Amino acid sequence: MNQRSLTAVTCFNPQNSKWFPLASLPFYDREFFSVISAGDNIYLSGGTESGVMVADVWCYMSLLDNWNLMSRMTVPRCRHNSLVYDGKLYTIGGLGVSGNLDHVER
Repeated sequence: MNQRSLTAVTCFNPQNSKWFPLASLPFYDREFFSVISAGDNIYLSGGTESGVMVADVWCYMSLLDNWNLMSRMTVPRCRHNSLVYDGKLYTIGGLGVSGNLDHVER
C-alpha cells in the first residue's frame, strides 16, 4: 500500500453540508501534534516531522486564509494537549526528547 502525507486542510460548513479547501499546511510529514481553535484562529503546536520532535507553533488565520509561524516552545514535544485560556495558548504534558513531560508552557 502506498502511503504519503497530505498538506491539504479542509473545512466543513454545517449550514450547507459541504467541504471547502483552506490554505495548505506549510509542512509535510508531521504527526502527533496538538490543534486548538480560538476565535477565528487555529493553533497547531509541536509534533514530530520525519520522526524528529519539533517545537514550533503555527497559527491559521481564517480571515487571511494563511498559516504563520508564531514562535517556538522552549521544549520540543509531541502527543501533548493544548488549550487557550484568557487569550493565551498553553501546551500541557506530552513526550519530550528525554521522555514524559509533566509541565505546562505558556
